[in-house]
Amino acid sequence: MNIGIFGGTQGVGLAALKQALAEHHHVTLLARTPDKVEIEDENLTIVQGDVLNVSDVEKVVAGQDAIINSLGGTKNNPDNVCTIGTRHIIGMMKNFGVKRLLTVTALGVGDSRKQVPFVFKMLMKTILRKAYADKEKQEQAIRASGLEWLIVRPGGLTDEPKSGKWAVIKSGDSAPSSRISRADVAAFLLAQLDREEYLYEAIGLVA
Repeated sequence: MNIGIFGGTQGVGLAALKQALAEHHHVTLLARTPDKVEIEDENLTIVQGDVLNVSDVEKVVAGQDAIINSLGGTKNNPDNVCTIGTRHIIGMMKNFGVKRLLTVTALGVGDSRKQVPFVFKMLMKTILRKAYADKEKQEQAIRASGLEWLIVRPGGLTDEPKSGKWAVIKSGDSAPSSRISRADVAAFLLAQLDREEYLYEAIGLVA
């Protein structure tokens, strides 16, 4: 399968990139600094650019079967980078007829707010306020996209190795855990490339 990945130079996106290549998918990755991607694979194409630039996004989306969106804010990005970048991705997917969009946000966004610990709710109101506001708008854009979308909201992310085990948390469910490895989130995403079980849902994911 041909997969475009945004936010694939670190975190869940990087884990998804590595696993996708291990499964022999053809991956196109957007990277502002390609030299930071220390992976060489004949099935990997790296496009130098920025998700805030529509023409760069176009180069990644064209010809793909699915898109994995793991955008996140950094000190070098504006506060609304996830929203703007996702809108660019959606627009290009519509232009090229790419339908499957798998996006990583965070547990605590939208109706999953009640599924995070009280202390984390306080962080969402203070230190993480702008980041969560961005993700709220990002999710709204995805829901209105008309694409085959799935939003995955992982709990606290760890660097533990892939276990292949996770719990899907839906609205109204209590979370048995508040953590999950980046590798397991990536594995879950790749498992949804051609499945319909969770389409058009925003689900929590924990260990």
